[in-house]
Amino acid sequence: METVKKLFTGRIGRGKFFLFELLIVAGGIIVWLTIQVLPPILDIFLLTIFILTGFVLSLGLCVKRIHDIGQSAWWLGLLFIPIIDTGMAIYLLVRKGQNGTNLYGDQP
Repeated sequence: METVKKLFTGRIGRGKFFLFELLIVAGGIIVWLTIQVLPPILDIFLLTIFILTGFVLSLGLCVKRIHDIGQSAWWLGLLFIPIIDTGMAIYLLVRKGQNGTNLYGDQP
């Protein structure tokens, strides 16, 4: 339970956010290449595990990033609205975090 709490609390800067999201995408490419040679039942299993894991990890990163900006994680609901989600993703990548300590922790 402590690991889950760590995943969704604290702050993360733009650089680490971008790097970790890029690693999730690279993992997706590796999974996609792997499922090309697996039997159908295994590829569905592997893909499901990756999608669920990738979603939770990405959501945790987004929560930390929005905390770095000084906003509540509820703003991430915008990521589930088509068209607005792209603008929100760009905002998370380019918006500088708050200097010093904020409500969500120390500056990364």
